[in-house]
Amino acid sequence: MASFAQPRFLATAFTVAFALLLSSRHGAATDAASSSFLMTGRGEPVSKDIAAGMAAMFGRRQSFMGKRFSHVAKSVGPDFESSTENELGRLPLDAIRPVLRGYFAREHGWVLRGLEPEGLGVDNVTRQLHAVHILQDGDPGFAAILAEAAHTGRSFSLGDTAAVAVALEWLILKRNLDLLDASYAVNALPTEEALDKDAMHRVLQSYLLIFRQGAKADFDIVKHQQMKQKAAGDAGWKDLVDFERQTVDNRPGPLGLPPLCEDCKASHPEMQDVVLSLALGYGKWQDTECRHMKTDLKALDPDSSGSVPLDAFRAFPGDPHYGYRFLESTDYLEKIGALEKTQSGEQRVGVANYLYGPSNCIASSAYVAVCCLSECEEALSNLEGWAHAPAQVPKRLMRMEAALPQASPGGASRQAGKGARDRKLFAVAEANGGAVPLHSAGFAEWAHSSLPYECAAPLSTDAPIHAMAHSQPETRTPLYMV
Repeated sequence: MASFAQPRFLATAFTVAFALLLSSRHGAATDAASSSFLMTGRGEPVSKDIAAGMAAMFGRRQSFMGKRFSHVAKSVGPDFESSTENELGRLPLDAIRPVLRGYFAREHGWVLRGLEPEGLGVDNVTRQLHAVHILQDGDPGFAAILAEAAHTGRSFSLGDTAAVAVALEWLILKRNLDLLDASYAVNALPTEEALDKDAMHRVLQSYLLIFRQGAKADFDIVKHQQMKQKAAGDAGWKDLVDFERQTVDNRPGPLGLPPLCEDCKASHPEMQDVVLSLALGYGKWQDTECRHMKTDLKALDPDSSGSVPLDAFRAFPGDPHYGYRFLESTDYLEKIGALEKTQSGEQRVGVANYLYGPSNCIASSAYVAVCCLSECEEALSNLEGWAHAPAQVPKRLMRMEAALPQASPGGASRQAGKGARDRKLFAVAEANGGAVPLHSAGFAEWAHSSLPYECAAPLSTDAPIHAMAHSQPETRTPLYMV
């Protein structure tokens, strides 16, 4: 595999330190002489008001914030550097929306309400970063900081961008702690009681079931226990139980927690730590089903074209393990950009557009839906990390494409189309002064033609399809939830 230069922000180790910065709520960066601060490898501190808002938001879990900040800054760095920075190496507030969206899509599979892509039925008010629903309801003070930044036209550093991502992530994770308390209740256990291993597993499995139900969760004790009994023989439930037990057994996990001793009882704070670990790992765990679905769809596409005949899609008998079937209407497939028509008139279903579509999102709540992890965002993040510039010449992009883990030669139709893909890339470059902007529509079209199973075809509709992730019936609903 080819190797490429690493971006400058990875050249040094990430340093994380923090303090409560209660004195200033202006946009200026923190004075290192007066206090410590969150900092990225680029040597950029987080702005005082954002750092203070984060400290107030996290409370006693500030060490958790520091660990997450280091991870998130490293993850969003390539996307930040491939965006158009100003002379100070900073981005305007509206430009960090796609950076945040990409992070959540590849890290958790999350679609946040209010963070939908522009041009998809999202109005000018809703597309303001401070209007993200979880911010408005979860921390109005932090939302006010972002609203003031938007009003003054302030630009954001990489550190500021990572901090906002961590803040949004935390507000989503924090909601899971309320679900934990509900899980105690449906097992008739008080939160003050330390739990033995058996009770701990029962409560955590109840939490995962309630979380999986999303906005449809039922907190009635009798109904909840009946659903657990119904689920007992389901293969998907066994997978969920295995995920819960492995998370408990494999501590420290993402939080760096000490392991629980075999005979120890778990306190409520310890249970909260385990739930945060489960919530952080859930997106990657549930994506196993998505990858399985992708394999099933690819089997219906022997030419590796990236799409399957609609008739074959409809005839799929259902997966014996996960139970999903492809029953979406033609109207729905058209709305999400998955329905294609060949020159011969054959209707086909684009695999990537379908996989990332709302019907494959689960655990939908008022604030977030958990969807298939975006392999496209992962691939493009690798490209952006190699490029560490907003635009790149076509020949270098073609070399980078060949080095991607997701790249494969494909079948005859893929090979025959390579020349057309390359010509399209050069045409985009010619229209933009010789280099391809990495956040342009032309680049997105090339990415889809290059990685048709991973990157969705760009949408030309204004339909608010991302909002549908919170209301569309789920393809992946397990039988015990029906």
